Amino acid sequence: MGFIDGPEDVIQLERELLTFIFRQLNTEYASTLARYRSAPLPSMIDVPIWDFTECLERLRLEFSRSDVVDDLDPEAERQLCRMAEQETGIPAVFVLGFPLSSRPFYTYPRTETSAAGFDLLLNGLEITTGGQRLHRRQDLERAIMARGLSPASFESHLKMFELGMPPHGGLAIGLEAL
Repeated sequence: MGFIDGPEDVIQLERELLTFIFRQLNTEYASTLARYRSAPLPSMIDVPIWDFTECLERLRLEFSRSDVVDDLDPEAERQLCRMAEQETGIPAVFVLGFPLSSRPFYTYPRTETSAAGFDLLLNGLEITTGGQRLHRRQDLERAIMARGLSPASFESHLKMFELGMPPHGGLAIGLEAL
């Protein structure tokens, strides 16, 4: 998705997309869904966005968790979804701002140490990873070298950035998890 202002633009697209898909599934496949779930699939429009550091604090306060540092383990994902459901009625949360070092090199920085990347957790599972990507060749080269890699190995990818690339981002839904 091109010409974005930040990862929140991608999150909003996903909220709308999943809300549309879930509405269609609830309408056209209600009898099939009823065999697997007691309630219709929820609207995703109001799924909250929690900063990663906020999630760590929530886990610490609610579950005395101090073992989660740079990523969420499956239990933390389930715990965060339960907290989101208690607060919003929807067992889902977008987690934004993971440590930059734990995300792919092409992830745009949100701050000096956090990434403009997110995960969508739904029903205790990570179903999406997404975010804003670097869009300047020199920034990509620096990020590649910071990971101990050679920009020459990525030349075919880097070449397209010479002509200009808008601020952009995207997401990948884990269809099997969804």
